[in-house]
Amino acid sequence: MNLQNLSLPELKTKHGRLLSAAYRVWGEIQKREGVESMEQQIACLTKKQRAFISALWYARGRKMKVIDLENKVWKGKHITSENVRRFIWRMERNIEKHSIPLLIDTIKQKNGDVMGYKIIKFKK
Repeated sequence: MNLQNLSLPELKTKHGRLLSAAYRVWGEIQKREGVESMEQQIACLTKKQRAFISALWYARGRKMKVIDLENKVWKGKHITSENVRRFIWRMERNIEKHSIPLLIDTIKQKNGDVMGYKIIKFKK
């Protein structure tokens, strides 16, 4: 492929894809060596899923309220609780598919409403 024939947006897209591929390869190398970081483990997730996991990861040991996650992951845009549940369901399937040693714990109020989430890392 001749890079000269690509527009600037096409070049930026190609650059992003190449970086992503290189990052996944580096993550796999570190995984096999047993020294991968959390960022490397979650590199295979979507951008929003990575943002969600990162927000919970940096709040380890504490629960994060749904409103705080909306601010960090969806930039303050309100998202329905049903959409959050579906998002988390898909993310948990991805986590399981890629053998990432994380568990998303749902924190509920006494009436059953979701108050927040926290993350738990377990050993492989």
